[in-house]
Amino acid sequence: MNDLTGKKQFIKNASVSWGVHIFIVIAGFIVPRQIDHSLGAVQLGIWDLGWASVQYMTLTGFGIGSALNRYIGMYRAADDTLSMVKVTTAAFVWQIFIAFVIALISIALSVSLPYWAEIDDQHSMDQAQIVMLLLGMSLAVKMLFDYTGGVLTGYHYWWMLNGLIAFQDFSLALLMVGILLLGGDLVELSIAVVTVSVFVALTRMFLVKKYCKSAVVDFKQWDTKIAKQLLLYGVKNIVARVPQVLVFQTAAMLLVGLVNPAALALFNRGVALIRQIDVLVKKIVTMFVPITSSLLGLKRKEEAKDLLLQATLMSMCMTLPGVVVLVVFGDLILGLWMGGDYAYRPLMITLAIGSIIPIGTSGTHSVMAGFNAHGKMVFYGLVITVVILIIGSLIVQSIGWSVLTVAILCSVTWSMAKVITMPYYLRKYFNVNIIEFFVDGLLKPIIMNIPLAIILLIGREAYVYGSIGLMLLSVVIGLSITATIYWKYAIPANIQIEIKKIINKFLKRKG
Repeated sequence: MNDLTGKKQFIKNASVSWGVHIFIVIAGFIVPRQIDHSLGAVQLGIWDLGWASVQYMTLTGFGIGSALNRYIGMYRAADDTLSMVKVTTAAFVWQIFIAFVIALISIALSVSLPYWAEIDDQHSMDQAQIVMLLLGMSLAVKMLFDYTGGVLTGYHYWWMLNGLIAFQDFSLALLMVGILLLGGDLVELSIAVVTVSVFVALTRMFLVKKYCKSAVVDFKQWDTKIAKQLLLYGVKNIVARVPQVLVFQTAAMLLVGLVNPAALALFNRGVALIRQIDVLVKKIVTMFVPITSSLLGLKRKEEAKDLLLQATLMSMCMTLPGVVVLVVFGDLILGLWMGGDYAYRPLMITLAIGSIIPIGTSGTHSVMAGFNAHGKMVFYGLVITVVILIIGSLIVQSIGWSVLTVAILCSVTWSMAKVITMPYYLRKYFNVNIIEFFVDGLLKPIIMNIPLAIILLIGREAYVYGSIGLMLLSVVIGLSITATIYWKYAIPANIQIEIKKIINKFLKRKG
């Protein structure tokens, strides 16, 4: 019998998602370095500006695609095929409208760019306008077919979707590097992005038709009530994303407008390392949304509630090792990746520490989203973010705009919304003991990572004295000790059992 909750597929989905993520990491490291090397820091800053605008425009998607997996998981668990068709149809209709809006916004941003961006020469400005237009159109294509991702993950085919994303990013990176080596510019890179976006969108459509045959689009089954429910839930999801997008993309615009594109290139490379941690954690914890909704569809509410603390502990345990590595070695990684001009240690320390709470509590948020109990929390979180961002911007204005002051502004603003709102709503909706939540979900993982921090600091001192071998050994020893601690004190027994089964199967095959 199929596992309708997705729990039995959790390890497979997680393993494949993380396994293929290495290709996304490689792609993310190769392309910016090659642009900087081939075209210069200013052109890299223009490229970053185009993607910053795309990130802003994702907010117009109302979170429909990501919202769909909750309803697919719930209706599939309840064996309600008709509702699956209705919600899939509603999602596709919304996406048509969203794609059209994004296309119009892309045109408007491209035309208005000379009036608000600090780009000196006319050639660079012309390129920036075309880049912004083409990247916006690639987003419009993605949004048009974004519902396919919600269908695949609603069926718990995370491994399939993430594998396709990895293929997309890696193949696009190779194509873009080839273009740059042949003397291409940002416009040709943008054309490559549009081309690959179309191919991937069509591939996702094919996978949905082949593996998710109950979730089809049938315009005769349009249901206004379900469409409104989907939109409302999607808006809650997108509002949850607004603080992060608002903070970092506003920072990008401020750096281009008040400093220069090269400053944005430096800032965004630090953000890119933080984003790798964020993506790795989100690849796992977003699985809790359809798992939770599936449990609700099967009338197993108490079991779904038990996921709250488990998800918090899991997401925090995944977040902290990466944060510790970036605090200790972040500037060295930037220098190795982009060159000595990018090795700015205060930037990495500030961004890494500021990411602990927002990324580390994402597991809790995913379970709350599965319950559809996150609406008020994300709304008030957005209000708090806007207020702190405005006050912080006024303070930074008096101090002076720089890469470091913008990093401090982003870190403080990004964290405060979760710190203020999440404990209150956990107590209100789930009667969670807040002290237990902080001790088991936050303090316990921090304590478990103290040995890692100490060992890596020793490794950094070894590097200062010229011993790269001892530095690398410290990383291996530190992560091995942390993994052992996690196995004993953090990983749930049911997941340990599944991991042991996978290892035993592997050993039997080798035997």
